[in-house]
Amino acid sequence: MIRLRRTNQGFTLAEMAIVIVIAGILLVTGVKVLTAQMDSASYAATRTKQQVIKQAMITYLARFQRLPCPDTRQGQGPGALAFSIAAPPDGLENRAVAADVTSNCSRFFGVLPYATLGLTRETAQDGWGNLLSYQIANGWELTANFADTNVGSATVNDRDSAGAVVALTTQSVATVISHGKNGTGAFTSKGTRAVLPAAGTNPDERENTDNDIIAFKREYTDDAGANGGSFDDVVLHIMADDLIMPLRRDGTLQNMNSTASQQLEGISQAVVGFMMGAGCNTPGNISGLGVSTIDTWGTTIVYTTNYSSPPAARQLTASDVNLNPAGDSTTTALILTSYGPDRAAGGGDDVVLSRTVGQMRGLLGTAYASRCP
Repeated sequence: MIRLRRTNQGFTLAEMAIVIVIAGILLVTGVKVLTAQMDSASYAATRTKQQVIKQAMITYLARFQRLPCPDTRQGQGPGALAFSIAAPPDGLENRAVAADVTSNCSRFFGVLPYATLGLTRETAQDGWGNLLSYQIANGWELTANFADTNVGSATVNDRDSAGAVVALTTQSVATVISHGKNGTGAFTSKGTRAVLPAAGTNPDERENTDNDIIAFKREYTDDAGANGGSFDDVVLHIMADDLIMPLRRDGTLQNMNSTASQQLEGISQAVVGFMMGAGCNTPGNISGLGVSTIDTWGTTIVYTTNYSSPPAARQLTASDVNLNPAGDSTTTALILTSYGPDRAAGGGDDVVLSRTVGQMRGLLGTAYASRCP
């Protein structure tokens, strides 16, 4: 009987070494692919949140005719962002005068005021868990300054193929900044701040962390030797039309000149109502008519009458040479004036409503014949 010898042969050391090398390559490749996928997801999540924030800003503008100031922690001083674990960002805007929405922002730059915008803290965190920064152009934080013809004043820069700085725009209204994967200069929700980008080697990312109205928006590069340094910030700059055009399209925000014209018409009707109950006396001023006398640009509407020295009240009487001249269809009885977006008389942007004596008689209707002297 012949017995067969079974020979069990394992991998040689050389074969094992090859297997280990191949496994290592696959592992490194897999880690790189996974890392790239995670980074891509973080960038995508950040951009999605920035769009949600822009929509929240549109809604806020529609309601208040202004944008919120950055969250800077009131009382820390206009030149400092002194968040700490004891005083972390709370998402509430801060102004030069606490809780006074008619005062300017304490800073141009800070943390996104997510709570003021009605957003959650999670929405205000980028794909790497850091809070988004927020920059606003001066003036857009005040309702009194608002006009639907306004543009921004902030600059957003890029670099050309030669590395020279070029302006994408000098009319940005607001900028929402993620400090990217490296997170340099970003605030955490706990109030700590990552080290700032180095001014000498990363000047462009450094520019995205200071208190001015200049920002950089560049393509991603991990080349530390590139002009402006490496760059991984995710920057959304918002223009005036980005905010105003949606409100015009859905009818939320009418053209402000049209709104001013309607307001002047309403005051004119209030004047007529006053005259109906006052024996046709015209009011000496319009402040007591129960209507707003502040126009959409925050300026007091001017009321004038066709008198050289107007008394407190006038009447539409047959003996009144000013209000009952022969040519009453062309003689002005009163003028209401809004100074328009520039908030100054003249300049071609004033909104004016003028009523002649004949028009005032027509608006009074039968009351003129039955009740007026």
